[in-house]
Amino acid sequence: MSNYIISARLAILILLLSFHQGIAQKEHLNPDELEIDNLRKQKTISLFNPYTRIKSEKFSTIHPGQEITSVKTIQSIADQFLKENKSIIGFENLNTDLMIEKIAKSPAGTHLSYREIVAGIPVYDAQVTVSVNINGEVSFLTGNYRRHLNLQATQPSIQPDRALDLATNYLHVSGKLRGDPSTELMIFDSKDKKALLVYRVEIPSAVPFGDWEVFVDAVNGEIVYVRNQIIFKAGTDGTGLIWAPDPLTAAGVYYGQGEYIDNNDQDNPSLNDQRILVTLKDLYKDDSDLYVLEGPYVKLSDKDAPSDSFPHLEYPDSFRYTRSDQNFESVMVYYNIDDSYRRLRDLGFLENDPVYGLLELEADPHGYNGLDNSYYSPQLNYCAFGEGGVDDAEDAAVIWHEYAHAIQYNISNISHDVEGETRSLLEGCADYWAASHNRRLSDFGWNHVFLWDAGIRSSAGDTTFWAGRRCDLDWAYTKEDSAQYSGTHAWGQIWSSALMKIWVALGADMTDKLFITSHYYWGMHPDFKTAAEAFIQADLDMNGGINLPVIIQWFEFHGLIDRREYQPKITHDPFHDVKSVDNRYIITCKILPSLAPLDSTNLWLIWSLDTSFSDSSLMLAGADENKFTAEIPDVTGPASINYYFYARDSLNLSSFSPSSAPVDYYALYAGPDSLLPPPYHLEITSNINVIELSWEQVVTGKYVSCNIYRSENGLDFDSINTTSESSLTDTTVFVGTKYYYYVTTVFNQWESNPSDTVQAIVESITSLTEKEELPHSYRLSQNFPNPFNPKTIIKYEIPTSDYVELSIYNILGQKVTTLVSEKQNAGYYQIEWDGARFSSGVYFYCLRTNHFTKVRKMILVR
Repeated sequence: MSNYIISARLAILILLLSFHQGIAQKEHLNPDELEIDNLRKQKTISLFNPYTRIKSEKFSTIHPGQEITSVKTIQSIADQFLKENKSIIGFENLNTDLMIEKIAKSPAGTHLSYREIVAGIPVYDAQVTVSVNINGEVSFLTGNYRRHLNLQATQPSIQPDRALDLATNYLHVSGKLRGDPSTELMIFDSKDKKALLVYRVEIPSAVPFGDWEVFVDAVNGEIVYVRNQIIFKAGTDGTGLIWAPDPLTAAGVYYGQGEYIDNNDQDNPSLNDQRILVTLKDLYKDDSDLYVLEGPYVKLSDKDAPSDSFPHLEYPDSFRYTRSDQNFESVMVYYNIDDSYRRLRDLGFLENDPVYGLLELEADPHGYNGLDNSYYSPQLNYCAFGEGGVDDAEDAAVIWHEYAHAIQYNISNISHDVEGETRSLLEGCADYWAASHNRRLSDFGWNHVFLWDAGIRSSAGDTTFWAGRRCDLDWAYTKEDSAQYSGTHAWGQIWSSALMKIWVALGADMTDKLFITSHYYWGMHPDFKTAAEAFIQADLDMNGGINLPVIIQWFEFHGLIDRREYQPKITHDPFHDVKSVDNRYIITCKILPSLAPLDSTNLWLIWSLDTSFSDSSLMLAGADENKFTAEIPDVTGPASINYYFYARDSLNLSSFSPSSAPVDYYALYAGPDSLLPPPYHLEITSNINVIELSWEQVVTGKYVSCNIYRSENGLDFDSINTTSESSLTDTTVFVGTKYYYYVTTVFNQWESNPSDTVQAIVESITSLTEKEELPHSYRLSQNFPNPFNPKTIIKYEIPTSDYVELSIYNILGQKVTTLVSEKQNAGYYQIEWDGARFSSGVYFYCLRTNHFTKVRKMILVR
């Protein structure tokens, strides 16, 4: 790139072509050819301990609930923590390796950002953030650092002005700059030359367009790293009037219905009727004593082409325009940015700890050279909104989205030129901030973030101008697929969708507050997992974790966290076969609390001698810490005892062991000797075309099965099948042949003696009379298929007229549906159950009559 020479005219042409490509894709602008990526990947540290808050020994006298307000004391706590944990963090000397750079406050506490330094010089892209909650406890630490840099030179050989010239020449800057450039001496950790002393030069240029960050070697003047920091909102089109938030949402219609079309910015009655009168707060006056669209939180400025003139009015209540007037877009931008800032104030932010970058933020309602895109400029701290299709500033979601990037940059001090998960996360956050605002106004089409701007034509999401984005998807993050998340707006929908599900349960105010608070914990390179952990920590510090069951549920659903990190942890060494000892068995496990203390009334051993798990025993604390025991009483005969554990804490976070119980469970055979009892009540339930067998077992459980043996002479038996069920259909038989059967119990490597032998001749169906022969007993067959997705058949028989109820239950024993509830005549019945609207898992189906009850298990797999 050092030989890159091009005329200003050709540079502009390339810039416009890159803009055109960005419009077509509506995803993000392609990286400019001027960029150089020579930054070595930083090391990261994240210390998020869900089991305990981290309190410095020096300040252990601070009591819970004793709020700390002194910044000096808070910084002392953070400094002491860093000193006490230097082996973990890796900085030997706090005074020489780190310098405090920023202190920010949120409702959850105080967040201190430390910049890594070498020889007193700041290191680029290296920062540690320590969060101290209101109880004086260090609750979260995250950082990106470049320890042990070997700096060859500590004094520059060229001057800052020379570095600026070199950077300007490299970019081939032409025309007037969009703002003042700046230079800063820093240390840059390069891929090829390791630690370099550099000038970090920032140039907000118009041609080539961007907030350019150029790193110039301070010794030899070489260009080592170039990045455009502009933050674009890819894929939004519009100009706007005062719609709240847009005409489609306000009218409850989709694009193209009636007059609800853009029509090249033309007025029509339907669109103008959706305008509402809003309060434009705190308007300033210009030097001529006229009211302008400028206030304490936003100022309209003509930053980009096309040139703009903004209204200057004698009366403050005269900012009223139809949607075809460009000034109406100006009102829309002023109102929404001002409203977004005031939303932060209403949630408890900024008033006592102002974020100065969000004061008098500048905005250009018609910028970006008129092209179809919008962006936030971090160097110059302004938003600009493009035109084309539906102009961007006509959709409030576009404005709130771009303002969210300003929140990210000014609160979290995040580096906005990052790629990968961090970029996807930032876009998902911006989509959420816009979607939350829209949904507070109306539920119509809330799942489409840019309803008007994308031209959404139906609830299915077909569009007019671009694909749009959603916040109601069920996408799940996987680390294996994370490479495809690199810098994409699309994968940010994982994050926005997770937050919108939490929004439904907790409400807009609580979710928005946790969302903004989590920004203070982030550090410079948050990924999805770090953001989820920060959100959880915000609820712990602000609300004592009361909302965690909901938060963890949806973060787990979207693959952002592992639920097991937040639940009580149960460990157990499974029992082996034992002999009866006074007909009672003591079961022991260890239970470790997670985020909160255990609820001693909800620590259960759940057990049974079959798989119905109808019995339970409360676990009691033992002499050893975290050790609990429970008793299984009154087991009088040989039996397989099946059991699992359940534990819940004071935050209602619960866990099972095994984790998939009751599908999986522990089992032990208990009896007077090692000889297993065989199955009993073996019978042939049908001999028409096939042989259907059923039996009952003394021993049941996870590791128990049955071997089925068959013979044609009653003497020579061969094993034909093995099953863990209590029935079998033998389809490998011939009509007219007589067969003999017996069954054995198998447990691990042991096999019981044979059951009684049964026999039958296979018959064919030759007449309707044979088909209609009434059953001799009650019977509930195993469903088929099993497992199933999503439909299965349940068969049953009743020998006499009786009242029949057939119902489905979930693993908690809650009835989810009733399939039959009526009096039925004697006969054979079958019914189909469609589980399409139910979640995957274990279900039980129960047949009840006045004379018979039977329960069987089935598994729905989605």
